[in-house]
Amino acid sequence: MKSGSTADPVSALRYVFLELLDDANTDKSLIAQLITLPDEPAMAVGLGDIDMGAIDKARRRLKQALGQALQQRFLDCYNLLARDGEYRPDAAQIADRALRHTCLDYLVNSGNPEYIDLCVEHIEAADNLTDALGGLGILSRINCAARQTMMQAFYDRWCSDPLVLLKWFFIVGASPVAGAIDDVKQLMGQPYFDLKNPAHGMNLLGGFFRRNYVEFHNPDGSGYAFLADVLLEIDGFRPDAGSWLMPQIMQWRRHEPERRELMHAQLKRIASADGISSGLYELVNNALAEDPKT
Repeated sequence: MKSGSTADPVSALRYVFLELLDDANTDKSLIAQLITLPDEPAMAVGLGDIDMGAIDKARRRLKQALGQALQQRFLDCYNLLARDGEYRPDAAQIADRALRHTCLDYLVNSGNPEYIDLCVEHIEAADNLTDALGGLGILSRINCAARQTMMQAFYDRWCSDPLVLLKWFFIVGASPVAGAIDDVKQLMGQPYFDLKNPAHGMNLLGGFFRRNYVEFHNPDGSGYAFLADVLLEIDGFRPDAGSWLMPQIMQWRRHEPERRELMHAQLKRIASADGISSGLYELVNNALAEDPKT
């Protein structure tokens, strides 16, 4: 779009979305992908001095506006795609579920509290894990009382399955609501979480450090300090394993000055720690390379 253009992106997207939602010939899973907004890193491509918090706020505003503008159409589509008959893991039902969850996501993000209730009903009525996880993933990104209630209810229902527990770990870690870091730290202290279990770490900590683009980049720097703590702890018993958690902080130079300084300080802290593995030292040193302050 040209600079200074007064075109309304919501109106333009509304038209496109309506065309896609009314298309009976295109695969529904493809439609779900086409009407899903890009995530924060994708929106940051080509930008300098990235402010993930500002990008997230803009993305949420756009999502809310689209949810409001297409509220009835999303609701009609959600209801139309309700499963008729028994659950089947076939391509047709998978596509229906993908688009149904996408519509529910826009409804929940519209700001209308009745759709929070709809999402809770969706989770509670789920007779399969895909629907339960789909609804929980949507609700986990909304700062509301139902979020914590349903997170606990999901754990109570599915905690006996270790593979499902991993998915729950990821949702906890990736939740962008305020205080997510405290949820992650609290969960790390539970007897059912084992930091030395790679799958536990990859899902809970990977969810936070790799996929939580908002709370990891909290402007107070707590996410960066937490990453440094975890990397040093992991390095003590599994050298080099922590590198998988570092893609966001490795791009520290791309961020706005305040966050850039906070990330730089934690990288320096890791590099100067006593007894770290050669692999972690090299990784951090490479991140700091060509930095005149190093």
